[in-house]
Amino acid sequence: MITVTRPTLFSAAVELLPHIVKGPLGKLSEEQELEAIQRAARMARLLAKEFTVGAWGPTIDPLPHLDIEATPVTNEKHPEWIRLPVKSKCPYSGLSRSTLYNLVSASAANGYRPPVKSIVLRRRGNARGVRLISYDSLMDYLNAEKRSQCSD
Repeated sequence: MITVTRPTLFSAAVELLPHIVKGPLGKLSEEQELEAIQRAARMARLLAKEFTVGAWGPTIDPLPHLDIEATPVTNEKHPEWIRLPVKSKCPYSGLSRSTLYNLVSASAANGYRPPVKSIVLRRRGNARGVRLISYDSLMDYLNAEKRSQCSD
């Protein structure tokens, strides 16, 4: 729990947050909670600008800067296998179908050793099937690429 010795506009906005959203924050979805926090921060900044001029100026503590950043949940479940996207980008990696296919297919560019594991499910005798990509293999490859780009 955060204790504030001297009330600030920011702390007042946080205290009023349940009244702004008309209920307890615990019952909101994560998206609604984030939106409510952003509204409270905007309101605090607006009030701070209004009251820092004139007679109110010396009585108000500086408003802390609030950076809200989405962080991935580490224990979030993910699929073991993902399909190649049809007309959009992959919802897990943001990569296009052609980029994903280049990562899972053997070619001269990757020495005929694809960096990402995949399998093709098809019935016996059929020419076509469904290509499934190993989620863990794809994420391992992307993280390795990210680390190699950061070290350059």
